[in-house]
Amino acid sequence: MTPMTLAKALKHKKRVLGKINRVTKSIHECNSVLAENTPRHDVLELVKTRQLLVDHLIAVKVAINRANDPMPVGVAVNGANDSIVEDIYRLAELRGDISFWEGINTTDGRVARASFSHQADADTYKATIKENDVEEKVAELEKRIDEIQDKLDEHNATTKININIPEIML
Repeated sequence: MTPMTLAKALKHKKRVLGKINRVTKSIHECNSVLAENTPRHDVLELVKTRQLLVDHLIAVKVAINRANDPMPVGVAVNGANDSIVEDIYRLAELRGDISFWEGINTTDGRVARASFSHQADADTYKATIKENDVEEKVAELEKRIDEIQDKLDEHNATTKININIPEIML
């Protein structure tokens, strides 16, 4: 653990988000390349790096949330705890992961090139991550989302809170 001020943690969170965006852009740009070209980056390594960064981002968000909580660290309020907060952040990131995966160019094989001549020109592309890989990953993410959402639904249905309701609302 590296101790830091809340101000520094917020700046760090922005840097992590920036790094995730840059890695995401590289994956999207480098996954499908002309077969005769060498990809600029190892796409599968970038995917691993991106996941490590997303996991770190969730941990940073939980730590920031904990710092902003008026209750002492570790004190649960009617069953609420860091686990639920982490699940809420994880759910949001998993939904973002689906967009990330669906945005990957999976063009693979021969593709006709737009041409004004009568000749059939085509380019051959090589994708590291194929369309079926994306479909499998999205299905896996959707399953994880459903599991976390079920846990959050249970928490929401069983957790009681006290709210002062103004007379105008009665």
